[in-house]
Amino acid sequence: MTHSVIYSGNDSRIILRGLKDRAGAFITAASVTLISFLDRNGSAVSGITVPGTLNHVTDGDYELLLPNAIDVRPERRYSAIVRAEYSGLRGEWHETVLCTNRES
Repeated sequence: MTHSVIYSGNDSRIILRGLKDRAGAFITAASVTLISFLDRNGSAVSGITVPGTLNHVTDGDYELLLPNAIDVRPERRYSAIVRAEYSGLRGEWHETVLCTNRES
């Protein structure tokens, strides 16, 4: 199973890369939102405000900073949903996120 990784006790980012329209052009003015960030029981993870806006950074890339105080625990899985809307179109991504300790 593929998943993303978040490090316990570290700032992290949620990133949506290379958002494009049907013609293949990068979208730089979409509304991109973290809809949910849930633990294995389906409860909202504390320490983060949801919904949260991902800001455009470059060439269709959007990101949101997750503070180091987010309540995640090593070796646990979480689920995140990110939604992008632009010009009447909508895309939604569901991602499994594994929390781990950063190795030195």
